[in-house]
Formats: sequence, structure tokens, C-alpha cells
Amino acid sequence: MGYSTNNPIQFESVSQTTLTNSVELGRRTTDSSGNEYIYVYNAGEYQIIPGRTAYLLSNTSGYSITATNTASQVGLFAGGVHHATIATAYYGWIMTRGLAAVSPDTSAVSFDEGEYLAVGVNDGYVDAGGATFSTGARIGFCISSGVCNEGATFAGDLGKGWIKSDIW
Repeated sequence: MGYSTNNPIQFESVSQTTLTNSVELGRRTTDSSGNEYIYVYNAGEYQIIPGRTAYLLSNTSGYSITATNTASQVGLFAGGVHHATIATAYYGWIMTRGLAAVSPDTSAVSFDEGEYLAVGVNDGYVDAGGATFSTGARIGFCISSGVCNEGATFAGDLGKGWIKSDIW
């Protein structure tokens, strides 16, 4: 016997971002590839672009996220922004589990295929090679390398990785 799920009808794309919430905060959905998403609010000071990480604002913030994180390999990884930039004070979808675009954080130069990923300092991923399970959770696995370059070729510099939020 096979396993299947039946999601509610989704009237909004996971690429959609809005100034006013059009979906209930915390709503979850799965796309046709099996990637899982959750609907959140960017309560931080910075926009979050595709390939970057989103962190839970605080332990009591519900579904409010931010792009900033205090230290590498520390923080509450909410998910990755995969499709569209979530501007400050906007609502949007973040991927909580699946194959996502991944980019190194501002302190990292690159990461390579086959490396485990951990949360970075701000809005990016870092190689988890120096982390222990007690100091930094592995939140993903890199399947194609990425470089830190937000110039004209930025979209081509994103790597790909399997990610999983450590809170959802």
C-alpha cells in the first residue's frame, strides 16, 4: 500500500510575497516536488533574498523571521528563502525541507559539494565541518558548490542543497 497525502487547495504560489497577509501565518504546503514550505512574516531589518537563510526572530515570536543571526553555527534556523525575495515587513513562504538554492553567509567564501551545512552569521549557510553536534546542528547537505558573490552573476553562483529546518 502506497503513502499519499491530500493538501488543501493552495490559491497562492510559494513564490508570492505580500505586504498584507493573504494566508494564515504558519500555514504549510508542499509543492509537486515534495519540498515543504511555511508562511511567515519578515519582522527583521533586512530583506531576505533567494538562497539565503531565515531565522526565527525569538523563541516567542511565532512565525516572525529575520535575516540576522548572532553567531555562526548558532541560532534557530527557520528555513531557506528559495523563490522570491521577502522584503522587510512582508509576508512570504520559506522552505523548511527540500532541495533549495543555498548561498554561503557573508563570512564564508564558498562551500563544496558533499559538505554538511550549518547556519551562518547572517542570512547564509556555512560548512559544518568545524561544528560538533553540541555546538552546531547540521541543517543541510550541499549537493552542488556555491560561492559568495552577489554581483551580476549571483543567480548562477547559488549552490543546491538538501535542507531541513531545525524547528519545523
